[in-house]
Amino acid sequence: MRTSTWIGLLLAVCVGGSLARAAGKDEEEEKTSAASPQGVEARKKYAEGKERYSRGDYEGSAESYKAAIAADPTLPGPYRELGLTYRALNRCADALPMYEKYLEMRPESRYTDRVRREIDLCRAKLGQAPLPDRPQHTTGTYHPAEAQSYLHVGANLIGGEATDEASVRVDGLVRGSTPITIPITAGKHRIHLERAGFESADASVEVQPGQRQEVELTMNKLAEVPRPVAPVDSAGEPISEVPKGSYRKYAWSLVGVAGGLALMGAGFGIADSQLHADTITADHATTSRVDIDKKKNDGANYAIGAYVGLSVGGAALAAAVIMFIVDPSRRETHRKEKWALSPTLAPGSAGLSAAGSF
Repeated sequence: MRTSTWIGLLLAVCVGGSLARAAGKDEEEEKTSAASPQGVEARKKYAEGKERYSRGDYEGSAESYKAAIAADPTLPGPYRELGLTYRALNRCADALPMYEKYLEMRPESRYTDRVRREIDLCRAKLGQAPLPDRPQHTTGTYHPAEAQSYLHVGANLIGGEATDEASVRVDGLVRGSTPITIPITAGKHRIHLERAGFESADASVEVQPGQRQEVELTMNKLAEVPRPVAPVDSAGEPISEVPKGSYRKYAWSLVGVAGGLALMGAGFGIADSQLHADTITADHATTSRVDIDKKKNDGANYAIGAYVGLSVGGAALAAAVIMFIVDPSRRETHRKEKWALSPTLAPGSAGLSAAGSF
């Protein structure tokens, strides 16, 4: 075989391999060179948007897809994914232009039928007519339509209102509130419903390719536990139901103080009486006037000491009795005690008064 024949065969093999590789590329490949700065940035934002979407961060996903489109408007994938993100956010009016732009760029792809279904759903929700029938495929490489599955989740909230909704998680991602219908991949999925004041509900379902799976879970209303109400008295003051620490040690201390003051007052009283008797029986012939006056002054001071001791001791004893009466350890409930001690002075007497409210 001549050399030119071998060269021709080699070129044919190379061209065929290149065409096969080109046909095997993902239809989402951008038209511009991926090595360009715009292409690199667009692919980075595109991948970031997919990652955010998988985590349920739809707002962040939309921002990433819009950044990818701004970096390279020729990349079709972000338009379709941005439409899906807007659908997840229940923004059909924003999703439609993205879907339509994708069909303009990729009229024939393995996602075409799915995008057209999404457009019809959004148009129906917005009160618009569906897309016209898809034209017959005549040129290019045919891509079989991807069988789209749907999952409808509802909740039967026992004891709630008819308008009550439950939060829906599918495979751990928040997808919205019941009732909800979402496109989903075929296979097994975990569903979790929750609402404040109701029991949560879980289920596992297996969705078949191209089918609509409906799930309705029952959630019972939780019994309401009334909050404890603090009791109040007739004046509106809160009443403590928990006994406080015992006042007995303070009361007994006051009894001791009262006893000591009483002894002191009695001692001064006895001394005063003795001086008074000595003054009366003193022999004025042998006792000077100065000594008599001194005994009278000492007697007056002893009298004041006796009055103070007996008065303060009596007040301390009264306070001790009150403390014994209101002692919380007796398991009685009272308003918060308020006490005030004040000294009292009067001509010829002195003392300590105690006032309290309970």
